[in-house]
Amino acid sequence: MLIQIGISFGSNLGNREESLNKAIEQLKGQGITILRMSSVIETRAVGFTSGNSFLNMAVLAETDLEAEVVLQVFKSIESKMGRAKKERFYTDRIIDLDLIFYGDRIIEEKGLTVPHPRMHERLFVLDPFFQIIPEWKHPVLKESIAEMREKLTSMEKL
Repeated sequence: MLIQIGISFGSNLGNREESLNKAIEQLKGQGITILRMSSVIETRAVGFTSGNSFLNMAVLAETDLEAEVVLQVFKSIESKMGRAKKERFYTDRIIDLDLIFYGDRIIEEKGLTVPHPRMHERLFVLDPFFQIIPEWKHPVLKESIAEMREKLTSMEKL
């Protein structure tokens, strides 16, 4: 059965745009079909200090792969592109792929929490998803992408 998934992409090292495009190309043929892509946005680093800004984007895709297999595909792509094993702390990276949602499923396993536990706190995730699927509802928070984004931007204005 096909399920829609949300993927967040980020890069702040090297040729960032090329890295995003290369990661998207590597998804093809892995059992993941891209349905919609956001535009690319430039953002500052969040959670750590860096002189390098990020390029971020979001992809709505569909797959019949289990969430754990999707995560392994992401790790394989990151590794092939030169990213070391995910670090314990945030740092600069050539590519970062995150599974933001897996349909409306709630998954809490070692190494995999879906929906992404901090998605509602990050405009660099919400802004691109707002472009392509603003109506998607968070199965825990019961808020749409548009509602989470509005709440976060309102808080940032205070």
